[in-house]
Formats: sequence, C-alpha cells, structure tokens
Amino acid sequence: MDAVISGPLQGQSAVCVSILRALPEWFGIEEEIRKYEQEIDHLPTFLAQADGGVVGFLSLKPHFPSAAEIHVMGVHPDAHRRGIGSALVTAAEVHALELGAEYIQVKTLAASHPSPEYARTRAFYESLGFRPLEVFPTLWDEKNPCLLMVKQNSALVPRVGVGVIITRKDGRILLVHRKNYHGAGTWSTPGGHMDFGETPQECAFRETREEVGVEITEVRFRALTNDVFKGTGKHYVTLWMESHHFSGEAYIAADYEASEIGWFARDALPEPLFPPFENLVKGNCLPPGRGV
Repeated sequence: MDAVISGPLQGQSAVCVSILRALPEWFGIEEEIRKYEQEIDHLPTFLAQADGGVVGFLSLKPHFPSAAEIHVMGVHPDAHRRGIGSALVTAAEVHALELGAEYIQVKTLAASHPSPEYARTRAFYESLGFRPLEVFPTLWDEKNPCLLMVKQNSALVPRVGVGVIITRKDGRILLVHRKNYHGAGTWSTPGGHMDFGETPQECAFRETREEVGVEITEVRFRALTNDVFKGTGKHYVTLWMESHHFSGEAYIAADYEASEIGWFARDALPEPLFPPFENLVKGNCLPPGRGV
C-alpha cells in the first residue's frame, strides 16, 4: 500500500478520532478519545492517505525548541504492517528538525503491562531507534504504567545498513519478501541496521540468524551502495557482505519482517527489488563492477 503523507495540518480531529475508534485494543477509553479530539485540532498533525481515504495520522507536540513528543498516533488496522507508521514518524521527525528539535519522545505502556498490542507498539518504536528512558508507575494510573521512550532526531542523517548475500553451491542466492515498515512488498537479501559497536561481520551474523535462522561463516565485504529514499526522507549507506558457507535450513524466523523466502538464480530474480538491492544488482555500487 503506497501512502501519501501530508502535513503538518491543524483541525484534523474528526478524521483522526475515527481511526482511534477503530483501534479499541489501544484506545478503548472514551474519555481519553474525547481528550485527544480536543488536543489534535491544535497540534501539528500528519495524515497518511491511501486508497482514497485517510488510513493513519500522527500529532506532534513541541515542548521546547530542542524537544518534541509524538503525542498520539494511529494507523487503521487494515493498513498495519505496510510502512505507514514509519512514514508518519519520519515526516514528524523532519518537521521537528525544522523546528530545531534534537530529541523526540513518546509515551506508551510499560512492559509490566500484559497487553500484546502495546508490546508490538514498543517493538515498533524500538525498531525506529527509540530507547526506553524511564517508567512512571502512576503518571496515568497504577494499572497503566507509563514508559517514556526517546531518540535523538536522526531525520535527514544517513544511517548504515548491512545486506547479506548468501549463495548456495548451485549459485542461487537467498532472498526474502519484505513486509516490515521499510521496503514492504519488495525482495532483498537478509539484512538490517548495524547496531552501535558492531562490526559489519557481526551485524551480518546477527541479521542472518534473526531473519532466516541460519549460521554463516567466512563472511567478507563485497560492495557498498548509496541509497536515498526521497519519498520517506531516508538515506542509507548499505554495506553488502557475502558468504558461501552456512549451516541450517533457511526459514522465515521473523515473520513480522518477511512473508516469503526463496533461493533464486541471479539471472531470474523476483520483482520488485528493494531499492538498495536493486542498486547493487544494477552495479550502482563501490567498488564498480562488484554488483550481484
């Protein structure tokens, strides 16, 4: 689902509240919904539109020139896991950066609460770089402990990704069909963000194990690509690592990130390709001539 992000806008409470009411597992208290309705009209709000309607929104609350908060965000259940939440957060980060905000915060339910829906919410924010800062047990009430998460505003700052080219003896390479917030609906190799302190090899080991359940050895650098996603304001430098040696049978180990998996000949790759992988396939890489 391709969504168009618009904003910042004001006076959007009616359409936003309709989305909140479609999410009772997250927003099931009518009094809180009415409170959001009053607040949203006066906050800079971003809308995600697809298939002729609004499918998601995010309202941002600036606190200081250096900090802003994701005050409330919702994506219609029919549009979950399509990259819309990520696109909304990116738009908010870009706007916050224009205001001078160095930090973004969000409040959500703490892990001591048993809600599986809010466990997914915390995982979503962590995947975008938010980190838990403090739990306030009674900020809302004792039954709903509040977790404060923060991140340094990284909008428009390049990040480092690692892609892992795993090749069988017959020359076929392992690809996954992505369904997460970044690159949903495209094919690529296993891979992901390089964590702080990791080497590219360590990242390749970890991402391969987490995504497809195999252990790789003898990993070496192949190439790098410079990947700019103008539609979402993301910029990655992707390090492509490769291995011809692995153990275990590949399977979808992270079903929230991939919907299909397969081995493909290099001259018969599936489409569409994830843009960084497409750059590699086309030879838009350094060193030149080191593409797939």
